[in-house]
Order: sequence, then C-alpha cells, then structure tokens
Amino acid sequence: MTIIQFQIILIIVTLLAGVGMGAAELGYVTDPFVKRIILAILIASLIGDAILAIKRLLEQRASVADKASASDVIKKALDLACIAMSSDGVHNFRANVFSISKEKKNEICIKYHSTNMDEAADQKIRFAKWQGCVGYAWGYRAPTVADMTLPFMDGGPRWGLTAEQLELTNHLKAILALPVRLPKDHESIIAILSFDTEEPIAELLIKDHHKKIASEVASQIGLLLAAFNNLTDSLD
Repeated sequence: MTIIQFQIILIIVTLLAGVGMGAAELGYVTDPFVKRIILAILIASLIGDAILAIKRLLEQRASVADKASASDVIKKALDLACIAMSSDGVHNFRANVFSISKEKKNEICIKYHSTNMDEAADQKIRFAKWQGCVGYAWGYRAPTVADMTLPFMDGGPRWGLTAEQLELTNHLKAILALPVRLPKDHESIIAILSFDTEEPIAELLIKDHHKKIASEVASQIGLLLAAFNNLTDSLD
C-alpha cells in the first residue's frame, strides 16, 4: 500500500467516524456500545494520521537535513528558548549546548549557541567535570544554578574556575545549566544546556518556572540531535 492510498483510507475512515460522533452528539445514536466503537475508530484514525506524519518525516529527513543544517535549526531553537526564558522581555539570556571536545575527551566545549553568542569572547571556552556551573551540572547529572555575584570561597576560584576562565566569564552574573539526555534513554547524557545572563537574577533561576522552561528546551534539543543523527559521545 502506498502512502497516498493509506492517506485516502485514513481520510474516509476519519470522515465516517466524525459523522458518527456528530450523530451521537445529536442523539441519533444512543447505544453506548456503538458510541464506543465509533470513538475507537476515530482514535485509531488519528493514530494512523500520526504514523503517516512520522513516516513522511523519516523519509524526508535526509532532504530536510540538506536544506537546513543542524546548526541552523538548533540555533533558532536556542534563540526562541532565550525569549521564553526572558520573562516577557524583562531579562536577557544567552544559550549554549556543550558537548565532548574532539581534542580532549575529558572536557566539554560549545557546539551550538544562540545568535547573541556569535561574537562572544567566551565562545571557545572549555570546562572539565566539576568546573564551572556547566561542569557541576555534568558532575551532578542534574540542573545547577550559579550565582556569580557571590564572593570567593576560602580564597579559591569560584566553581573551580581557572584564572583564564574567570576572565572570560567575569561579565556573567547568573547561570543555569542542565543535562541534555537521549530521547529514548534518559540515563545517557549527550550534552549540557546552559543559559547565562549578565543580570544578578540567580534567585529567579532557582524557581520552578525557569527550570521547567529550561528542562523542556533540553528535551527538545535532545530530540533535534537525535533527528539529525548528530549525537556526540556520551558524557557518562
């Protein structure tokens, strides 16, 4: 059966089921058993529509990848995520996706970033596990918030940062970092998503609202990486 034939059958079944549901709502069909059958057919047809859409997506993925690179798509997704995190334009955020460095497997570097990071001096920064907010999110395997306005602890660098890393990030005041996991394997971490800002608003990032937005973005980034077959080495 071709996709077109399958689609024609789905349209007919959906139409008939829709007419049946309409008749039931108007009182023309009163038998509860018949109503359940009509509802089941309608649900099945909707599932069929979803399967058809997925099938087409899989078949077209190669051509889509040719037209729009993973970098372009993920950058747009990160730009939208920054807007969502901004609380109706009150705050300004940058967003980055860190993955395993090709040069040093024990470090992560920025692989994707939002448009407002295009000319950033810290675009080439790297972190080891337990280094910086990003490194702590990697180590803890959980969302981590850094308040960079706090003073040094015990005379040492904040968050285990080197002097060079401190210089590159001294303009940042608050950071939220969290793991990006595989869509079908939530135990495997493939990247770290980071949102940062020059505003001292760490107390806002601790709240559920921003964490929920960031968590949803992390899930979508995982799906995009999987869709483009652009999965990096695991951070486990």
